[in-house]
Amino acid sequence: MTASARLPLEVAEHAREYLQQLRINRTNEGFYLKTGGNPDTFKVGLNLLEVLPGWPGNVAIAVRQDSEVGELLYSMGDSQTVDTHPIIVKTQAGYQCQGHDGEPDPLFFSVVLQALPVTLRSQIGLSASASEQDLRDLLGNLAVSRRDKVAQILSLQAIKPGFKWPLRLADGRVGYPLSGR
Repeated sequence: MTASARLPLEVAEHAREYLQQLRINRTNEGFYLKTGGNPDTFKVGLNLLEVLPGWPGNVAIAVRQDSEVGELLYSMGDSQTVDTHPIIVKTQAGYQCQGHDGEPDPLFFSVVLQALPVTLRSQIGLSASASEQDLRDLLGNLAVSRRDKVAQILSLQAIKPGFKWPLRLADGRVGYPLSGR
């Protein structure tokens, strides 16, 4: 390993799998921890809204940088075929929903909750007076139970389940232990 400066393929595959699981875990932790803001948590949370039971297909949400026509950071739904299309703008001071006056809010999911009409909140199981933490809990529970969907949203490469890489045997051959090959 040190002479060739390369990792064995099996070790590299295991490392990639562990890194993917770590990224999914950190994303899921972001739903339950108040500290900082993990962009993966925001992206997954926004896209998991579509998976919630009761979510209508006629709503899209976009998050843009600095203005309503700024760079697209995250989006969910097809903005061309929807009835409701709120835009959330990310600035240095925080997030602000299009059409809502006041100061930008540093809490992303609080602004997402503001962007959702009250009728839509009730359809997905949130009360009209639901808090930002209620939405985080709802999405966090869904993310924990749907790790495969979280990996898909994060565009993580699928790892083939059950595939075992051949090993270099003691005599130098490549094969599987006790397989006879």
